[in-house]
Amino acid sequence: MRQQLEQERIDGEKARQLLENSVFKDAWRAAEASIVEQMADVKMRDTEMHTRLILALQILNSVRRHIQTVMDTGKMADIQLREPNKLARILGR
Repeated sequence: MRQQLEQERIDGEKARQLLENSVFKDAWRAAEASIVEQMADVKMRDTEMHTRLILALQILNSVRRHIQTVMDTGKMADIQLREPNKLARILGR
């Protein structure tokens, strides 16, 4: 169990570093802006392209949510490793 918590803590820290990395942030903003710009420019009758762009945006957001979840899990693991009873208090258990 402790080994798993350590790995979650390490992965969470890596996720935090990734989300705070300026190159990653710039790339993310550029990708998101490109999709939104294409959505604004696509012809209304081109429903296939609208669908593809919506899916692209959903996938992009799904990746961010996953990285955020890994980071949050790492924070919880860190708390549990440092103070095993603190997590139970925080969660009200």
